[in-house]
Amino acid sequence: DGQFDITELHLLIEHIDDHDIVAGYRHNRQDPWNRRLNAWGWNRLVRLVLGVRIIDIDCAFKLFRRSVFDKVLIRSLGAMVNTEILAQAQRFELRLKEIPVTHFARLHGNPTGANIRVVIKAFRELMKLWFKLRSVREHQKGILHGRPVVVQSS
Repeated sequence: DGQFDITELHLLIEHIDDHDIVAGYRHNRQDPWNRRLNAWGWNRLVRLVLGVRIIDIDCAFKLFRRSVFDKVLIRSLGAMVNTEILAQAQRFELRLKEIPVTHFARLHGNPTGANIRVVIKAFRELMKLWFKLRSVREHQKGILHGRPVVVQSS
């Protein structure tokens, strides 16, 4: 949707050797005021309910070391995936670095975050995630545990 400057990927890559996750956060966010307000409220709610302390939980500009997915088990669908990954990462004390990234107004696609059905679904999924995270164990196998890394050439 054209919201990030892909040439800034190097800013995240610079830190991946020392961190498990490098997460961008939208510096000078270019969304309408209502989306910024919703995001602010959502981040505060996730912090309150799950204890996840991150500046911008839903920023899509992130790098993950493969080893994260040897540990993290994703059971959520859709919008809660980032929240679930980061909540488990925090529980497992994985190393997280946050980096400001340039954010542009959406060029393509339609935002759905302010749709009342999406909001209700997100609240419902947040509560489900809270219950799911209670069963996260230190020695759980992640989604990639034991699977070989497949590198495809172009």
